[in-house]
Amino acid sequence: MITQKKLSKALKAIQGIIIQARSMAEHTEDSKKIAMLLDLAEYLPGLLLDQDDKTDEFSEFLAGVGHKFPNCQYIIDEFNSSN
Repeated sequence: MITQKKLSKALKAIQGIIIQARSMAEHTEDSKKIAMLLDLAEYLPGLLLDQDDKTDEFSEFLAGVGHKFPNCQYIIDEFNSSN
């Protein structure tokens, strides 16, 4: 699970990754890079469904996504913002 405070941001982060993958496809990005990004995104819903608090793990995983895909950094920044 993700804390209630971060749940909306977590859903937006997953949505942002999917949007970024679509954008990469539209700009003829390497299909292997797109597949890697989608593979990473595939893991995130499971953290939402886990019975234990996975908020920190979700945040750390997003940071890894941002490291591998710098064009996704805005997603991580939004998730970690206090708003």
